[in-house]
Amino acid sequence: MAERIVTLTRLINVKMGVDRSKDQLPKKLYEPVEFEGKEYRLSREEVERALDMYYELRGWNREGVPREEAERRVKEIAKSLRIEEST
Repeated sequence: MAERIVTLTRLINVKMGVDRSKDQLPKKLYEPVEFEGKEYRLSREEVERALDMYYELRGWNREGVPREEAERRVKEIAKSLRIEEST
């Protein structure tokens, strides 16, 4: 059920204009940090790869829009709860 909630939330956000460009971390998180004498830095490429993997696992396309199969699962739960769709 949680999967469908996340997908439903994403569908609503997509209708409001959210896409991959909005799924970005704050600039501060790309700044280097030091831990136990070693410097660590998160690259934008790492974040992009992580987004690709996350979207794929969720059943969304490369832009973060749920694919038809993911939408179908959301519609199934709505139907089982007898929630009418408004299009």
